[in-house]
Amino acid sequence: MAYLALPIIGFLFLSPLRIDILFLRNDKGDKLIMTLKPLWGALKIPVNVEKAREEMDPDVPRTIKKIDPRIYWHLLYLLPKARGRIKVRELKLRADFSLGDAALTGMASGILWSLTGGLLTLVRDYFRLKAVPAVAINPIFNQKRFLDLHARGNLEVSYYTLIRLFLALAVQALKEVGHKLALYRQKRAFSKTPMKEG
Repeated sequence: MAYLALPIIGFLFLSPLRIDILFLRNDKGDKLIMTLKPLWGALKIPVNVEKAREEMDPDVPRTIKKIDPRIYWHLLYLLPKARGRIKVRELKLRADFSLGDAALTGMASGILWSLTGGLLTLVRDYFRLKAVPAVAINPIFNQKRFLDLHARGNLEVSYYTLIRLFLALAVQALKEVGHKLALYRQKRAFSKTPMKEG
Protein backbone atom coordinates (compact mmCIF):
# COMPACT_ATOMS: atom_id res chain seq x y z
CA MET A 1 0.00 0.00 0.00
CA ALA A 2 2.87 2.36 0.75
CA TYR A 3 4.20 1.89 -2.79
CA LEU A 4 0.81 2.94 -4.15
CA ALA A 5 0.46 5.90 -1.80
CA LEU A 6 3.78 7.48 -2.76
CA PRO A 7 2.94 7.95 -6.49
CA ILE A 8 -0.48 9.34 -5.56
CA ILE A 9 1.05 11.79 -3.09
CA GLY A 10 3.68 12.77 -5.65
CA PHE A 11 0.99 13.30 -8.29
CA LEU A 12 -1.01 15.50 -5.93
CA PHE A 13 2.11 17.39 -4.91
CA LEU A 14 3.04 18.17 -8.52
CA SER A 15 -0.47 19.31 -9.48
CA PRO A 16 -1.11 23.06 -9.13
CA LEU A 17 -3.69 24.66 -6.88
CA ARG A 18 -5.92 27.18 -8.59
CA ILE A 19 -7.63 29.86 -6.54
CA ASP A 20 -10.57 31.95 -7.72
CA ILE A 21 -11.08 35.19 -5.80
CA LEU A 22 -14.19 37.34 -6.03
CA PHE A 23 -14.57 40.57 -4.08
CA LEU A 24 -17.71 42.71 -4.18
CA ARG A 25 -18.35 45.97 -2.37
CA ASN A 26 -21.42 48.17 -2.61
CA ASP A 27 -23.79 50.10 -0.39
CA LYS A 28 -25.23 46.86 0.98
CA GLY A 29 -21.90 45.56 2.26
CA ASP A 30 -18.84 43.53 1.35
CA LYS A 31 -18.45 40.02 0.09
CA LEU A 32 -15.24 38.05 -0.39
CA ILE A 33 -15.42 34.51 -1.77
CA MET A 34 -12.52 32.20 -2.55
CA THR A 35 -12.79 28.93 -4.45
CA LEU A 36 -9.95 26.46 -4.13
CA LYS A 37 -9.48 24.20 -7.17
CA PRO A 38 -6.95 21.40 -6.64
CA LEU A 39 -6.03 18.83 -9.31
CA TRP A 40 -6.07 21.33 -12.19
CA GLY A 41 -9.54 22.49 -11.21
CA ALA A 42 -11.11 19.03 -11.02
CA LEU A 43 -12.34 19.78 -7.49
CA LYS A 44 -13.97 22.97 -6.22
CA ILE A 45 -13.88 23.99 -2.57
CA PRO A 46 -15.67 27.29 -1.81
CA VAL A 47 -14.41 29.33 1.14
CA ASN A 48 -16.36 32.34 2.42
CA VAL A 49 -13.78 34.64 3.98
CA GLU A 50 -16.24 37.42 4.74
CA LYS A 51 -19.98 37.47 4.32
CA ALA A 52 -21.99 40.31 2.90
CA ARG A 53 -24.06 42.47 5.22
CA GLU A 54 -27.76 41.79 4.96
CA GLU A 55 -30.23 44.59 4.43
CA MET A 56 -31.44 45.81 7.79
CA ASP A 57 -33.51 48.57 9.28
CA PRO A 58 -31.49 51.83 8.99
CA ASP A 59 -32.24 52.55 12.66
CA VAL A 60 -30.53 49.32 13.71
CA PRO A 61 -26.72 49.53 13.77
CA ARG A 62 -25.02 47.19 11.34
CA THR A 63 -22.14 44.94 12.24
CA ILE A 64 -19.53 43.49 9.92
CA LYS A 65 -16.89 40.90 10.59
CA LYS A 66 -13.48 42.55 10.30
CA ILE A 67 -10.32 40.83 9.13
CA ASP A 68 -7.41 40.89 11.57
CA PRO A 69 -4.98 43.64 10.38
CA ARG A 70 -2.05 41.34 11.15
CA ILE A 71 -3.05 39.26 8.12
CA TYR A 72 -2.08 42.14 5.83
CA TRP A 73 1.37 42.39 7.48
CA HIS A 74 1.87 38.66 7.00
CA LEU A 75 0.94 38.98 3.34
CA LEU A 76 3.43 41.81 2.88
CA TYR A 77 6.08 39.66 4.55
CA LEU A 78 5.36 36.70 2.26
CA LEU A 79 5.09 38.71 -0.96
CA PRO A 80 8.87 38.93 -1.69
CA LYS A 81 9.28 35.23 -0.90
CA ALA A 82 6.59 34.31 -3.43
CA ARG A 83 8.06 36.48 -6.17
CA GLY A 84 7.69 34.84 -9.57
CA ARG A 85 6.16 31.67 -8.10
CA ILE A 86 2.46 32.52 -8.43
CA LYS A 87 0.71 32.70 -11.79
CA VAL A 88 -2.10 35.18 -12.39
CA ARG A 89 -4.41 33.78 -15.05
CA GLU A 90 -7.13 36.41 -14.69
CA LEU A 91 -7.32 39.84 -13.11
CA LYS A 92 -10.33 42.10 -13.54
CA LEU A 93 -11.27 45.24 -11.63
CA ARG A 94 -14.26 47.50 -12.14
CA ALA A 95 -15.20 50.42 -9.94
CA ASP A 96 -18.28 52.62 -10.38
CA PHE A 97 -18.42 55.46 -7.90
CA SER A 98 -19.60 58.96 -7.13
CA LEU A 99 -18.75 61.39 -4.32
CA GLY A 100 -21.87 63.46 -4.82
CA ASP A 101 -19.89 66.35 -6.33
CA ALA A 102 -18.63 66.41 -9.92
CA ALA A 103 -15.31 68.12 -9.11
CA LEU A 104 -14.49 65.78 -6.22
CA THR A 105 -15.51 62.78 -8.27
CA GLY A 106 -13.17 63.81 -11.09
CA MET A 107 -10.25 64.30 -8.68
CA ALA A 108 -10.92 60.94 -7.05
CA SER A 109 -10.97 59.29 -10.46
CA GLY A 110 -7.47 60.56 -11.22
CA ILE A 111 -6.19 59.39 -7.83
CA LEU A 112 -7.72 55.95 -8.31
CA TRP A 113 -6.12 55.57 -11.74
CA SER A 114 -2.74 56.46 -10.24
CA LEU A 115 -3.16 53.94 -7.43
CA THR A 116 -4.30 51.31 -9.89
CA GLY A 117 -1.21 51.88 -12.02
CA GLY A 118 1.01 51.33 -8.99
CA LEU A 119 -0.91 48.19 -8.05
CA LEU A 120 -0.58 46.73 -11.55
CA THR A 121 3.17 47.44 -11.48
CA LEU A 122 3.40 45.55 -8.18
CA VAL A 123 1.46 42.62 -9.63
CA ARG A 124 3.66 42.56 -12.73
CA ASP A 125 6.87 42.57 -10.64
CA TYR A 126 5.89 39.90 -8.12
CA PHE A 127 3.59 37.59 -10.08
CA ARG A 128 3.69 35.81 -13.43
CA LEU A 129 0.97 37.35 -15.54
CA LYS A 130 -0.67 34.97 -18.00
CA ALA A 131 -3.34 37.42 -19.12
CA VAL A 132 -3.59 41.16 -19.57
CA PRO A 133 -5.33 42.76 -16.55
CA ALA A 134 -8.66 44.42 -17.30
CA VAL A 135 -9.34 47.59 -15.32
CA ALA A 136 -12.29 49.96 -15.59
CA ILE A 137 -12.82 52.97 -13.30
CA ASN A 138 -16.08 54.71 -14.07
CA PRO A 139 -16.81 58.00 -12.29
CA ILE A 140 -20.50 58.91 -12.16
CA PHE A 141 -20.89 62.69 -11.95
CA ASN A 142 -24.65 63.10 -11.66
CA GLN A 143 -25.52 60.77 -8.81
CA LYS A 144 -25.34 60.82 -5.03
CA ARG A 145 -22.46 59.27 -3.11
CA PHE A 146 -22.02 55.53 -3.77
CA LEU A 147 -19.40 52.88 -4.54
CA ASP A 148 -19.76 49.68 -6.54
CA LEU A 149 -16.55 47.64 -6.67
CA HIS A 150 -16.12 44.34 -8.47
CA ALA A 151 -12.77 42.51 -8.47
CA ARG A 152 -12.01 39.04 -9.76
CA GLY A 153 -8.77 37.10 -9.90
CA ASN A 154 -7.57 33.62 -10.77
CA LEU A 155 -4.27 32.43 -9.30
CA GLU A 156 -2.26 29.26 -9.73
CA VAL A 157 0.37 28.13 -7.24
CA SER A 158 2.24 24.88 -6.58
CA TYR A 159 2.02 23.01 -3.30
CA TYR A 160 5.79 23.29 -2.99
CA THR A 161 5.44 27.08 -2.95
CA LEU A 162 2.62 26.90 -0.40
CA ILE A 163 4.73 24.73 1.92
CA ARG A 164 7.66 27.08 1.48
CA LEU A 165 5.54 30.10 2.36
CA PHE A 166 3.98 28.29 5.32
CA LEU A 167 7.41 27.46 6.71
CA ALA A 168 8.54 31.07 6.23
CA LEU A 169 5.44 32.28 8.08
CA ALA A 170 6.05 29.76 10.87
CA VAL A 171 9.65 30.95 11.26
CA GLN A 172 8.46 34.56 11.41
CA ALA A 173 5.88 33.64 14.05
CA LEU A 174 8.57 31.89 16.15
CA LYS A 175 10.76 34.99 15.90
CA GLU A 176 7.89 37.15 17.16
CA VAL A 177 7.27 34.76 20.05
CA GLY A 178 10.99 34.76 20.91
CA HIS A 179 11.10 38.55 20.82
CA LYS A 180 8.08 38.83 23.13
CA LEU A 181 9.58 36.22 25.47
CA ALA A 182 12.87 38.15 25.63
CA LEU A 183 11.02 41.37 26.43
CA TYR A 184 9.04 39.59 29.14
CA ARG A 185 12.23 38.24 30.73
CA GLN A 186 13.87 41.66 30.65
CA LYS A 187 10.82 43.23 32.24
CA ARG A 188 10.69 40.54 34.92
CA ALA A 189 14.43 40.86 35.68
CA PHE A 190 14.08 44.64 35.94
CA SER A 191 11.16 44.32 38.34
CA LYS A 192 13.23 42.03 40.61
CA THR A 193 16.20 44.40 40.66
CA PRO A 194 16.29 46.21 44.06
CA MET A 195 16.11 49.98 43.84
CA LYS A 196 18.99 51.83 45.45
CA GLU A 197 18.03 54.44 47.96
CA GLY A 198 19.47 57.86 47.19
